[in-house]
Amino acid sequence: LMESQESMYPSTMPVEMTPIDPAALAEICQMVGDDSYELLVEMIDGYFQEAPPLLQSILRAVHEGDAAGLETAAHTLKSLSTTLGAIRLGQMCQHLETLGYQTALHLAADYLPQLETEFALVVQALEAERCQAQRLSENSQQ
Repeated sequence: LMESQESMYPSTMPVEMTPIDPAALAEICQMVGDDSYELLVEMIDGYFQEAPPLLQSILRAVHEGDAAGLETAAHTLKSLSTTLGAIRLGQMCQHLETLGYQTALHLAADYLPQLETEFALVVQALEAERCQAQRLSENSQQ
């Protein structure tokens, strides 16, 4: 979250090592202002609703040989993920989107275990950030 609050990642940890870039979440909070923590909770809740079905669509598209489906689902998950600072997951989705565009599904299948692992890390990190934002939102309303 914002620099004045604790993030679950120490500022000395390189961004490439964290599933979520804390600067992206801080930017959301700075743009919105007073109700930023409440909005952040809503955005994370939205991600939790939309992202898992997209991951399942990616897996299904690869297994069923649906290149267009892979391209579409990967593109959408990329956008959702990068908005909340899941840069590495966004890059993986970009790669899968390209493989879908190129109809190179045989290459995409090998990439799925990494995608699923990174997705789980992102969800775990966002759950922690959501709890923190919820607490901060409640504290600011008192």
